[in-house]
Amino acid sequence: MFLVRSTIYLGIISGLLIPLITYTLHKSLNLVSNLALTGVIFVVGVTISLLLATVYFFNVKVKKNVVIGIFIALLGVSVIIINK
Repeated sequence: MFLVRSTIYLGIISGLLIPLITYTLHKSLNLVSNLALTGVIFVVGVTISLLLATVYFFNVKVKKNVVIGIFIALLGVSVIIINK
């Protein structure tokens, strides 16, 4: 019962966040000079969100290589932002 109720709440919250995320992505694409930078940051966020959703909904164990890959991607984004 708890899992069904929490899944419904998670779905409602996710549905309410979609317009906010779309607005912020659109606004950031209009404000920055380097569009690829915004795209890279957005893709890393989507990847982390998908990983968390997969773990929550499908009870999948996260492999060490996946976590290392996400940290390498975050490190790459950090290098791009610092040296822009």
